[in-house]
Amino acid sequence: MQRKTPTVRFSVVLFAIAVAVGCESPDWTRSLNDSYAQQERPSSKSEEQHRQDYQATKSHEALRWLLANCVRTGMSYNQVCQVLGVEDGTLETHDRQLKSGGGNYRVDDEMYGFGPDTKGKTVYLAFRENRLVNFDADQFR
Repeated sequence: MQRKTPTVRFSVVLFAIAVAVGCESPDWTRSLNDSYAQQERPSSKSEEQHRQDYQATKSHEALRWLLANCVRTGMSYNQVCQVLGVEDGTLETHDRQLKSGGGNYRVDDEMYGFGPDTKGKTVYLAFRENRLVNFDADQFR
């Protein structure tokens, strides 16, 4: 019978540990990959209908649809305004409470409110260096 060298034993042990523990990526890698994953875009006709509805009536449903289907983390402030069909959101200067309500916000993040909609609700979105951060489209589905 042939004896295994220390290198072979080490490789076998390392392989066994990898199998037992698993080979998952750290959470930040998965979230980064999810952010840049190919997203299925809605039809431009459907997007435009929801944008026009939100512009004309401030429809709660149209706003939520646009946020769920067209807005993505990393978009610029101007891109988000374009998707929603508004010229500007409202800069919230007293945003300490918004930033402390969970999420990973920094002191220099800018919070903009979009709304109120037909249900009287305003959606606040955070921008860091002009890019949308801490946004989860699934919360609007």
